[in-house]
Amino acid sequence: MFQKVNNLRYKFYQRVLRKKLAELRRTDRPREAINFDRARTIGILFDASSSANCVFMNEYRETLLERGKQVSILGYFDDKQEHSNVIFKYFNKKDLSWYWHPKSQIVSEFANQSFDILISLHLHPSPPLEYVSAISNAHIRVGRAREDNKEAYDFMVDVANDYDLKGFSEQIEYYLKIINRPE
Repeated sequence: MFQKVNNLRYKFYQRVLRKKLAELRRTDRPREAINFDRARTIGILFDASSSANCVFMNEYRETLLERGKQVSILGYFDDKQEHSNVIFKYFNKKDLSWYWHPKSQIVSEFANQSFDILISLHLHPSPPLEYVSAISNAHIRVGRAREDNKEAYDFMVDVANDYDLKGFSEQIEYYLKIINRPE
């Protein structure tokens, strides 16, 4: 029974997302493959439900800042609690519609930013994070390759199931450094 309800929710998720994307296509965001080394602004989406992910994200953010990047992070907590001990913006289950679409001001502001690169740094399917990526105004949206989330990303990286966020972020950087490499 629970699976049937989730399947129904996912059908609503996809239907409403397609409708939203059709509206956004009218304004059409700029799409261009930007080399990672040339990118100045980077947005990162990640699943903040794991404390290990939060620790990694703080370290990764510092690394990118040291390289001269402007970094904005949006985390998703798979709960309804307040999280006051984090240094990044976040949303959680209480900010979602019945069909997993985020409806908070924080998400809208993040999605409307014109990042050079948006990285969806989560390894498991997450409809709320994939929705934010799909509606993002970023020049290029990067995430993990899966058949059911093609509308969320312009560039997908296929990694093995045993990867962690560090390995996944290294793979993303590797491929984005190859794109439009300066001569």
